[in-house]
Amino acid sequence: MPSIKDNETFVFRIDHLVDKEIWEMGDREIVPIRKKAILARADIKVKDILKNQLQVLPDEPPPRHAIIINWPGEKSEQQLMAGDLALKAKLVINDFK
Repeated sequence: MPSIKDNETFVFRIDHLVDKEIWEMGDREIVPIRKKAILARADIKVKDILKNQLQVLPDEPPPRHAIIINWPGEKSEQQLMAGDLALKAKLVINDFK
């Protein structure tokens, strides 16, 4: 779901990284901000995001950070779109904890 503040969703581009590198990036970039351990993540291909008329734009720093933009304004439409993305995403549990 997009942020209420700016109608964007922040993500990290993980192409060409091994699983351990992805979790390390999360521990380095997300845990200090959220003050919570990352227990799982949802991996999704950019092509699946683009099929929903959304865009993915690089937004560095930090390295590999990006934002998903062009979410519809209506919450019900956002929920439908987010549900479609969730069906295409792969849930990955953090086994490194």
